[in-house]
Amino acid sequence: MKFSCFLSMAVRGLENKRRQFLGFGTAIILCICASSQSVWAQPRFFVIERQPLQTALIEFAEQAQLSINFSNFDLAGIQSAGSSRNVSKSVVMRQLLAGTGFGFRFIDNNTVEIFRLPAARVASDNTPRQAGPEEAVGVEELVVTAIKWPSTSFDLPVSVSGVSSLALEDLGAYDFQTLVPHLAGVSTTNLGPGRNKIFVRGLSDGPFADRTQTVVGIYIDETPVNFSDTNPDIRLFDVDRIELIRGPQGTLYGAGSLGGIYKIVTTKPSLDETEAKFRASTSHTEGSGENALMDVVFNIPIIRNKLGFRFSGYADLRDGYIDDVGLGSNNINDLEIYGARSALRLKIDETWTLDGVFNIQSIRYDDSQYFQQSLGRNKRSNTLQEPYSDDFMQASLTLKGKLGSAVLTSATAFVDRTVEETTDASRGVPFLEDVGSFPTELPELGELATISGVKDFFASFSVDAAGYFSGNDIRTISHETRLQSKSGRRLEWLAGLFYLNRKQSTTSLLAFAFDDQAARFAFADNRIETTSDFALFGESVFKLNNKLSLTGGLRYSHSKLNLNYRSLFAPESTEQAVDAGRTTDKLIPKGALRYEWSDEVQSYFQVSIGYRVGGINIDTPLGALIAADPDEDFFNVVPANFQSDTLVNYEVGIKSYWFDRKLSLNLSVFYVNWFDIQSDQIDSNGLPFVTNVGNARNLGYEVEFTTRLFEGFELRGSFFWNDSELLDDNPFLGANAGDRLPTIPENTVSLAALYQFDVGPNWRSSIAANYAYIGASALRFDEDTSPQMGDYGILNASLQISNDIWKIGLYADNLTDTKANTFSFGNSFTIDVDEHVTPPRPRTFGIFVERKF
Repeated sequence: MKFSCFLSMAVRGLENKRRQFLGFGTAIILCICASSQSVWAQPRFFVIERQPLQTALIEFAEQAQLSINFSNFDLAGIQSAGSSRNVSKSVVMRQLLAGTGFGFRFIDNNTVEIFRLPAARVASDNTPRQAGPEEAVGVEELVVTAIKWPSTSFDLPVSVSGVSSLALEDLGAYDFQTLVPHLAGVSTTNLGPGRNKIFVRGLSDGPFADRTQTVVGIYIDETPVNFSDTNPDIRLFDVDRIELIRGPQGTLYGAGSLGGIYKIVTTKPSLDETEAKFRASTSHTEGSGENALMDVVFNIPIIRNKLGFRFSGYADLRDGYIDDVGLGSNNINDLEIYGARSALRLKIDETWTLDGVFNIQSIRYDDSQYFQQSLGRNKRSNTLQEPYSDDFMQASLTLKGKLGSAVLTSATAFVDRTVEETTDASRGVPFLEDVGSFPTELPELGELATISGVKDFFASFSVDAAGYFSGNDIRTISHETRLQSKSGRRLEWLAGLFYLNRKQSTTSLLAFAFDDQAARFAFADNRIETTSDFALFGESVFKLNNKLSLTGGLRYSHSKLNLNYRSLFAPESTEQAVDAGRTTDKLIPKGALRYEWSDEVQSYFQVSIGYRVGGINIDTPLGALIAADPDEDFFNVVPANFQSDTLVNYEVGIKSYWFDRKLSLNLSVFYVNWFDIQSDQIDSNGLPFVTNVGNARNLGYEVEFTTRLFEGFELRGSFFWNDSELLDDNPFLGANAGDRLPTIPENTVSLAALYQFDVGPNWRSSIAANYAYIGASALRFDEDTSPQMGDYGILNASLQISNDIWKIGLYADNLTDTKANTFSFGNSFTIDVDEHVTPPRPRTFGIFVERKF
């Protein structure tokens, strides 16, 4: 039995979700309590060569899975003696910093801060101690790996945001939708977890997702987890950090990274520490009901300094807040998310490690989360419920070690994702009443009868209705092996090979049900796409002098697509069959210059390219093809393929620190040309197709800052502005040259403030608030006539108290209870009939408790 079927049966078999939730938490707590012990006493072996201190700290941070904050100090010219002993992390830090004039302290198990020692202690004592007021901590700078070799974001000639686990905790951002407003230039659709597309820097191909590749690549560690599908929305608990690269990354990542890369770096097992954490919260949503959330984490060294195991799990239960007056049901959009991650780390020898990770997640909606404006807030009238299910599984193995002075990384992964959804088509299909000749038996196309809801619809539905049912199964195998030189040298290089094989099977059915006759189907299809991609890539950095460096990269990619498509349109007994294939070869260059004005200011200029491979046309209207390419003479013959699109990005950026590195300020300005934009669209019958829209350009800038001007206080913020513009008319889509790209606001703003203070000898309290403003945008390419959305702000706040073991807090989400339209789409069959509104979750108050073991 397939994994997705097994997981679906397991989830649907829950008799009482609250009882199971409590039982699961109790069992995990008992396991944690039975195995907990001191987390810093056990040693392990680290090998850090004698080298510049900054390079040594970066290398140790990667080996030990630590976040080491040294950004408030100039480490240029300082050497570290290194470390090569079977010792604890604390001892390694003392060895690395010995004689350098710096000390350190652990904030938690995964975060270290560096501070300057008083002159009297430089030569004699580097013992950890608490930093005093005179040693106010500077802005945290993470070591990031999304550019495939570890480096601080300050040293990279590209716009990179790294968000540590501590920052995620401060923001209360344990899911991507909550984090998005605090990442400059990032936006998403809002159909709900697992259903959203991500956009970066205003590069939107439209709100709909079906067959075109994504514009932003999503990675879990070394694994690509999306292709033509949406963000799987893996929960951001027990992750080491989040990394975001803005701008196309075609050289390092290949197709589907036009806007950038979003990477989740999971926390790896520790080989010398037993630790555990449990977090539970409950909340109430106004006009809705109760929500419950639980996270658990535990880490056990199976063989000390050799083999370690880490487990994290979560259950997220959210009560609905949309009422369906047609079905006579309230709070219909209940949501359940269950997930778990298991990880093993094997230390093969002193320089080689093998990491294995297994992720599963299940998302279940009882119904969708939009309402109809004409019926009032949070109300709609449908004939059918619109459930959605999403089963995700990822398994990966990553081998890493040294070959001489170089580092080899080899990663292999398997991803399986199964999505099923139902859409109410009762009011949107134009031939609803003319169905007398439609078949009453399902055609033999794929696994139509296994799609959730189809059997019940044909067997027992007794009200006049039309339903559109779809099932999507995506299986991907990927492999990448790369070799990189030792960092800190005048010439640094990286070279690798990549292979991906993906099979996507999509089945859909449009059916009718009546109270006086058997249910019938009007349209059914099955599409099987098999994609393979092989690539060779490389990148090098040459330091022309101690201030100026040049980066160059190149990628060759060979892609192959095979399509097997079958469809049956019942009203005309029209059958269609397509068996076709195509190959695409791409050569993608990249170039960048970086100049370091001082240890606190650097600037860069880069030119980068992104692309998506073309595909094979299925039912694309001829008018859409002519509108996309009016100079082409089609002779009333639809071409077999739709074109690849290409994006060229020109970018200038400045990264800087001020006031003894108590303020970090980064600015990027970009100009983009986008050619032959691919886009998923919806025809007048509510069914999807793919077309090339035309050309566009975008000009914009993004600003991010973080400041810690005094002890205990942190303020971070971002601002994004862009001016996108279509360069061509597209009369089929109703778009005119000069219209903005869809779904993207002209500007977004975010602010987050945190103040921490002691409330006793062992307790510390914090007050936090964050606000995000999202500007107005249009849903589709026809800006003047398209549904509008956006132009709203969201305010969240929290209060918590904690010590080394306990943390207890109160929080409020959407404190002002904004009623804005975050996304003006919910149903493809009524998009031109109703005004759709997708609201944010209404004002929610909650309490949480967290316990470390």
